[in-house]
Amino acid sequence: MQIQIHTGHNIEGHEALATQVSGVVEESLSRFSDRITQVDVHLSDVNSDKKGGDRDMRCMIEARLEGLQPIAVTDQAETLDQAVDGAAEKVTHLIKHTLGRRSHEASHRTDPPLSGMNTQLGLWIDQNKATIVTVTEQGEEINEILADAEKQLQRSGDSPLKGSYEALQVPADYSRQKVLTAELNTYYDEIIRRIRDASSILIVGPGVAKHELQKRLEENHIGEKVVGVETVDNLTEPQLVAMIRQHFTQ
Repeated sequence: MQIQIHTGHNIEGHEALATQVSGVVEESLSRFSDRITQVDVHLSDVNSDKKGGDRDMRCMIEARLEGLQPIAVTDQAETLDQAVDGAAEKVTHLIKHTLGRRSHEASHRTDPPLSGMNTQLGLWIDQNKATIVTVTEQGEEINEILADAEKQLQRSGDSPLKGSYEALQVPADYSRQKVLTAELNTYYDEIIRRIRDASSILIVGPGVAKHELQKRLEENHIGEKVVGVETVDNLTEPQLVAMIRQHFTQ
């Protein structure tokens, strides 16, 4: 498990800082060390141009697990130590939950795979929610998946550390975007897990999420199952079901 420490331009650290943070993260994630290939820790003072603010120090931790998309969390606190401890606790719980859920699903799955069946599927998607409609000979099955993507991360004050450690400069906006991207990837991968065995997939939605999902399906080598990508505003479930059934009966 490789751990890399990055700091924003408004954090001045030293080698002791990198060693201390690495130690905290390594201790927290030691039980998962055989599943984690790399951990990136980003430290920043999110509002250094203002004095006297609370919860100014932010720690973002991104963990890369074998066979899974990166998992990212953030914590914001009054001191850097508190932010690192908070983020380490969050990522530990998230990894434990993710691995536990996958293990449970693998050992308890009783539903037969869809491959080999003429299962047609349509879904409406944006970056917050996906509604999946599976069309079979028995009727329609509707499932909903919610995204955990954090669109806005708060920014607030100033508490730079002192020292001579030469740090990699990472803008705060870049760190926030990495968190959002990782969370969206987790969301898209959960959708793909639900739909990958369908024979035909229709993707509709109002924004860019439908194209991002299509690209991710192609990366998973199942893009050929997509029979259409259409721009559609919000629909009620009955409207969505009617649209998808009409598409597949044409």
